[in-house]
Amino acid sequence: MDMQNMPVDNRKEKRNAILITIAVVVVAACVIGLVVYNNLADSGYFLRRDVAAQSENFTVNGSMMTYYFFSNYNQYASMFTQMGLNTSYSLKSQYADEANGITWFDYMATLTQSYVGELLALCEAAKTNGVELTAEDQTMIDANIAAMEEAAAEYGYNLNTYLMAMFGSGVKVEDVRDSMELSALSSKYYAEFYNGLSYSDAEYEAYYEANKASFQNVDLITCTVRQNDFMETDENGNPLGNISEAAAKAKEYANTIAASDSADAFRDAVLAYNTDIVGLSADEAKMALAAGTINGMTATPGNAASDWAFSARTGEIKVVDASGGATYDVYYLTKAAYRDEDPTRNVRHLLLSTETYGEETEKAAQTIYDEWKNTGFDLDTFAALVYQFSEDTGSVNTGGLYENVSQGDMVPEFDAWLFDSSRKEGDTGMVNTTYGTHIMYYAGEAGPAWKAAAQAALETEDYSALIEQYAAAITFDTEVIYQINA
Repeated sequence: MDMQNMPVDNRKEKRNAILITIAVVVVAACVIGLVVYNNLADSGYFLRRDVAAQSENFTVNGSMMTYYFFSNYNQYASMFTQMGLNTSYSLKSQYADEANGITWFDYMATLTQSYVGELLALCEAAKTNGVELTAEDQTMIDANIAAMEEAAAEYGYNLNTYLMAMFGSGVKVEDVRDSMELSALSSKYYAEFYNGLSYSDAEYEAYYEANKASFQNVDLITCTVRQNDFMETDENGNPLGNISEAAAKAKEYANTIAASDSADAFRDAVLAYNTDIVGLSADEAKMALAAGTINGMTATPGNAASDWAFSARTGEIKVVDASGGATYDVYYLTKAAYRDEDPTRNVRHLLLSTETYGEETEKAAQTIYDEWKNTGFDLDTFAALVYQFSEDTGSVNTGGLYENVSQGDMVPEFDAWLFDSSRKEGDTGMVNTTYGTHIMYYAGEAGPAWKAAAQAALETEDYSALIEQYAAAITFDTEVIYQINA
């Protein structure tokens, strides 16, 4: 047969052409599908469709959980960077605890889940007790979203693009609004719950008696006598002589200090040790004595000083071999176990952080202060300013109020202003601290410190019971949470 003159069979070519066409169509469909999928993912369709957390009456979808996730992350990111986090890389690719296989995403997911769980429990409690958001509450939410829109415009973005940049892929304004409404409702009930708590004097006393060790303090003077201070040294500071002899001299000197018959005699003996033996100047010796004077020490089980002090009487002295003869600690109890009757104080403040405002922090605070001053220091106006500007999340929902503050609870500059002996109720001012600039309002003196501590403990117990009551019915879908792109 003449192969050259054989008719050409086009069926195979047609089949190949059809297969190629189908392949092209399939690839095109895949590309289109991928684009659609990515667009849907970016739009938050999948996260918004899926439920991340749910209680009986409230739901947090994946996009809302993303908003809460990044809200928490943005708050703590600067601190996490000091702990090794690189914000340029995915949280899922970096370990917060490599030994236990915990990534930064795991850490943030757990933190956010705990936050949302508490939020939903409070919302359920609010519904049970008939607490709802008012038109005024919605106006505040509108104002927050409007502020975000202004910020977006400053950066040249539309609002949804800005929200995705701030709070993650797929987060849109409706997600932010829904999230803010839940947060506002939980905060509203939180404030109402705490404002509704009250306890009788009998309840305070009963709690104190049942937990006395947690509320008692002692005052004492301490001094550490070291064997090295009794060792001769060469010109280079290297020890010479017998260590045992030096240890014996240290013990003897510690016992000499312990032979003091009064607090003043003990202080004089400590000063003599630091000048005559250690070689400090008179001023340095006084500073060392001040550093070793402890007022208001609380019980620490297992601590030698604490274990002795809380069972001793005023004026008793104790010598403790702290390290096999190398050092001897000497304690003089100036005040036996007591409860702190010193009055506490109430204060309102508004904080602008240097992290946000930089060199303009004090200037920005002055502008807000002047605006408040023009209202005659009206407290309702102050509460509104706190809600709008304050960066202290712990007091935003209380109008900036901290009650029952004991001396030493706050950073030094804040503490010094609040406990100034000339302070009068209604005083205002501005204080700069390591956190930023605080606008201050002194709200007056409160009850004794021990009662404030008892109140805080009772409130914590009652609040924990509230959350536990509603938290049992809350469910989470961790698969949805782990879809968050971070």
